[in-house]
Amino acid sequence: MRIHHKFMVFFVIILCAMSAVTWIIYSNSKQTTEQYDQILDRFLVLNEISQHTAHANQLFENYLMIQNESQLTALQNRQVQLLSMQSQFAEVMASEENSSLYKNFYHMLAYFNHEVNAAIETQDSERTSEHFLHREEVEKISSWLNDTTLQLINEELGDYHDMHADVLEEREFHQLLALNGAGAFFIVSIIVTYFMSKRILRPVQALIYQSSEISAGNFDVKDVRVTNDEVGVLSQTFNQMKHNVDQLIKEMRHRAQLERKVKNQEIEHLETKRLLKEMELKSLQNQMNPHFLFNTLNTVAKLSYIEGAAQSSGLIVSISKLLRYNLQPIESQVTLEAELNHVNKYIEIQQTRFGERIKVNTFIETNHLDVRLPVLTLQPIVENAFIHGLDALEDGGRITIHVFEKENSVFIKVEDSGAGIPEETLKMLRTPEQSAAREKVQGHLTGIGLKNVQKRLSLLFDKDNLVTINSQVNKGTAVILEIPLHKKGSVQIEA
Repeated sequence: MRIHHKFMVFFVIILCAMSAVTWIIYSNSKQTTEQYDQILDRFLVLNEISQHTAHANQLFENYLMIQNESQLTALQNRQVQLLSMQSQFAEVMASEENSSLYKNFYHMLAYFNHEVNAAIETQDSERTSEHFLHREEVEKISSWLNDTTLQLINEELGDYHDMHADVLEEREFHQLLALNGAGAFFIVSIIVTYFMSKRILRPVQALIYQSSEISAGNFDVKDVRVTNDEVGVLSQTFNQMKHNVDQLIKEMRHRAQLERKVKNQEIEHLETKRLLKEMELKSLQNQMNPHFLFNTLNTVAKLSYIEGAAQSSGLIVSISKLLRYNLQPIESQVTLEAELNHVNKYIEIQQTRFGERIKVNTFIETNHLDVRLPVLTLQPIVENAFIHGLDALEDGGRITIHVFEKENSVFIKVEDSGAGIPEETLKMLRTPEQSAAREKVQGHLTGIGLKNVQKRLSLLFDKDNLVTINSQVNKGTAVILEIPLHKKGSVQIEA
């Protein structure tokens, strides 16, 4: 049997025994405490009922002698308190066996208040005899309540005396149980620990002796005896190690030298790859010089104008301005007016392609065109309307851009009459956590998708749900952007 199994079994047995003893003591103590609390509650309730009854009777007599409003109010307050004590009496006496006496006492409390009220109501001169009958009944009930209260208290004292004697006996039993249990656990633990430690330490001491001999260079010592536990496994491994340690040391030294060489070669290889990457990036950067591209487009535009191709010249100028605008850093901010002008350039280029197939209408109903928003916010949405919504239509295509102001925000609504978005795709677009990593609806020119627009707006204005998408298949799509006029706690990302 393994060592840790032996210790586990031993400690589990000890813990179970200690837990059982502790649980017995705790359960009995808890039960005794609850009984004490119940008796104390009954004492307090009975005592308060006795005091309230006597005080109510005294107030009743005072009111009959001095009939004024203050005496009547005090009596009524005391009656309310007596009714409250009646409810508490029902709660604390619910488990008592002498149910008939407690029921009579409970109902007598209510009857006492009833007779007091009846005596007060019949105190006029016309019902004198009835009044004195109620007064006499009040005196009888008050006397009975006091006597019954004393009887109940005496019964509770008798129960308390019996319970106290039982508690003393149980406490002595618990003390003996705890002392005897602790003594037994201690003696058993000492005996078991002694034999287990002796069995474990004997082969360990032999291992210590051989270790000291091997450290001195002596590998000819006798093997340690192998037992059937963890120490035996350690002894067997130690014996095997002793025979092979010299050879292993040599192999480790040789392996360390080889690993050092391989690591140096890997470092040189990585450095070479990094230099090649840097050279490749520089080469690509030199090939993509935007100023050369803009100058070339401007030259072609001038030549077209000189040759009389004014429409081609205007188209090339629009493309040049479009590309220059798109090369702005993606984290920069622009005004709504600049964004709308850029979208108009894009629409001019697309209408050259689509002609009369698609009509675009723009309505601006706000004076806050200076509000700032992330660059390239509108173009991806308009581009989706052209490419994904209206590209398949032969005629009758319509795109409406409506800018209006409402509740301290500027709203931009881009609506098309195209093919619409399927329900599954629409749900994906409305749920960022499902579509952020696999968005398919991206702009062809900018590479920016609708989710990118949503994220950049949320980051700038520190607010979610700034983009609303409504769509019906074969009827069209409407995308509404909200641009708050006052940012709160937003992250400044302007370049």
